[in-house]
Amino acid sequence: MPNKKLFRCEIYDDTIVLNNRKLIMDNRIIDYIITSNYIVLLTEFSGDYETVYCYSSDLELFWKVQPPDKKFYGQIRLPYTGLSFNGNICVSDDLGRTFIIDDNGTITDMKCVRF
Repeated sequence: MPNKKLFRCEIYDDTIVLNNRKLIMDNRIIDYIITSNYIVLLTEFSGDYETVYCYSSDLELFWKVQPPDKKFYGQIRLPYTGLSFNGNICVSDDLGRTFIIDDNGTITDMKCVRF
């Protein structure tokens, strides 16, 4: 298969094993996205709202999501609960807000689907 990267990935609680490399996170992994270039992990909330991490296929940290500008979350800030990918990495919370994350870990936009 030319130009194709194949991954073997296993996730257990707070540990990811990717291509025989092991990474232990500080908190439980609750969601993830794997692409041909990187893996994005969402970990359980433990007081730090920035719980989205992007790693290379060698499990080297590319970025940790940056705190969003207040214009994106208003008066209520909640922990992130899910990841999605629609051409961009997106993270959502329990209010139905989806935050768009750029390739540097910066939240650049927000969409609300609940209201």
